[in-house]
Amino acid sequence: MILAVLLMVPIFANAALYDCLIEKIDRRPEKTKKIWAGVLEPKPLNKKDESIRSVILVIRKDGREAVLQKIISSAGSKPGALKKKLKTYEGFVSFAIREESDKVDIALGHVDTSRADNMIPYDASAWASAGSKFIGVKDFPRKLAATCTLKTPLRPSLSIPRRR
Repeated sequence: MILAVLLMVPIFANAALYDCLIEKIDRRPEKTKKIWAGVLEPKPLNKKDESIRSVILVIRKDGREAVLQKIISSAGSKPGALKKKLKTYEGFVSFAIREESDKVDIALGHVDTSRADNMIPYDASAWASAGSKFIGVKDFPRKLAATCTLKTPLRPSLSIPRRR
């Protein structure tokens, strides 16, 4: 009976939370300014293959984030609809975090709708081994820095009552 209950509980051992920060950097540390901060949980890219998990954000001027998948789904399927939708985010900072079985990648970029092949090019990226507690990247030309700290991976809490 207990085994049947355990098999029904979803296992979230691979899901991890990252506490991330994006800053506009300056030569003088006191002038460094936070652009965005938040906790991210990379999601599987597709349901067939859960080995690659990612989150891609576009950071608005006011510091709020927009998830790229939601932007794409809200754009519709008409030709040119995505470009039109992304035009409202032109020049905004983009940030991505991707987990694979053996590594974690983060990247900083920007929205550029003048490019036909890739409207969200990445300007700087970094990777670390899976399970690394900290990862960071700097985009010196755009004066940006991003850091992520691995929080405790999510695990289901099981409490099995004792028989008396």
